[in-house]
Amino acid sequence: MLNNTVLKDTLDAVLNDNSKTAKNALLKLFEFLKDKSRKKRKKVNEALRKILNEKPEIIEEALPEIIELSKDEKEFVRRTSAFLLGELGKYNPELFREIFPIFKGLANDKDWCVRTAIVNSLKGFIQNSPEVAREFLPILIELAKDKDWRVRLSVADEFNIILESSPEITNELIPTIIKLIKDDSKEVRKSSIKLLNVVLEKCQKLSDELIPIIIKFIEHKSWQLRDKTIETMRKSKDCEKYFQKGNLHVLKKFLMNKDWRVRDYGFEVLGKALKADPETSSEQFLLLFNSLRDKDWRVRNRVINVLSEIPNIDPRVSTEVLPLLFELSKDKNFLVRASAIEALNKVLKADPKVSKKVLHLLFKLLKDESLLVRASAIEALDKVLKANSRVSKDVFQILIDLKPDKYEETRNKINTILENASNL
Repeated sequence: MLNNTVLKDTLDAVLNDNSKTAKNALLKLFEFLKDKSRKKRKKVNEALRKILNEKPEIIEEALPEIIELSKDEKEFVRRTSAFLLGELGKYNPELFREIFPIFKGLANDKDWCVRTAIVNSLKGFIQNSPEVAREFLPILIELAKDKDWRVRLSVADEFNIILESSPEITNELIPTIIKLIKDDSKEVRKSSIKLLNVVLEKCQKLSDELIPIIIKFIEHKSWQLRDKTIETMRKSKDCEKYFQKGNLHVLKKFLMNKDWRVRDYGFEVLGKALKADPETSSEQFLLLFNSLRDKDWRVRNRVINVLSEIPNIDPRVSTEVLPLLFELSKDKNFLVRASAIEALNKVLKADPKVSKKVLHLLFKLLKDESLLVRASAIEALDKVLKANSRVSKDVFQILIDLKPDKYEETRNKINTILENASNL
């Protein structure tokens, strides 16, 4: 009869006596596993865990008996067997060949707890011997279709470990991961979102089926997941191609997202799409107009970068770009103002005819409170004057009037510009 005294004496015998006595005491514990009392079985399992921590070699000596327990008619005995086999995998991965057939059998066990125990037990082998992960894949992929959601949940959690240790098999798991992300169970879907985080880090190439699923996570309530999704999409040229295949309408949702990171990414993709397909520039131009007053300066800055590329695509639209850049050159954020001036430089390079329209704005910006803005304005002004073979007396007079500017670097640069202009 099992009681606390018997259990303590048996545990002491396993931990403290010689090998033969210890093994006999361990086998006695195995018998106690079949006790009808759940409370007593729990104490036995706790004792086995203690042995695993302090004397795992004794457990390995009893491998044949543990395998025999996997065939027991009582499901709670089979559960413990699966657990012990997994722990042996952590202790000695070389037991893989001997234990693997047992795992295959238990993966079809009628008890869902046993099937879940098998999934959890695989960790021991995979963590210590990543090269065997591929051999376990067929078992896990099959269990990912299990009728019990708790088994599927365990598989989703297990995939996290596999991808961490063996990222090279990520693409092989994508079809199964997609199914788990769409699972009927809320718990499985929740775990699969965590799994998607790992996929986003490890996956080098995104499948056509996976891209739309990933895009959906750009609107997820977790900003960390949104960030991770954007990071992955930025790294993947597959996503760029996706948006260029008639999917630009998807970007409109990005541009209206409450998270500035999402809006910023939306304009980044829009810029790449416009560059790849100049014919769409007129079609998408209104999207840029509507974003000029975005509440976040980082998004406005991104819009400038997109705008500055348009003249290089189609010089005819440079006159349309100018009003936008003029607007942004008055932005309350000095970085946005400076970027707007840099964009003006690109406009001037693409279409020198617009330079006269830019002069007046540049003169004003030479007195901007920001050193960065003033420096950008001076550089742009220099290019404007070089683009014109003649500089009118009015322009000279304006520059002369600016010479006593309170900013020394502005005065010095104006002197240089005047000297260069006089030689034209």
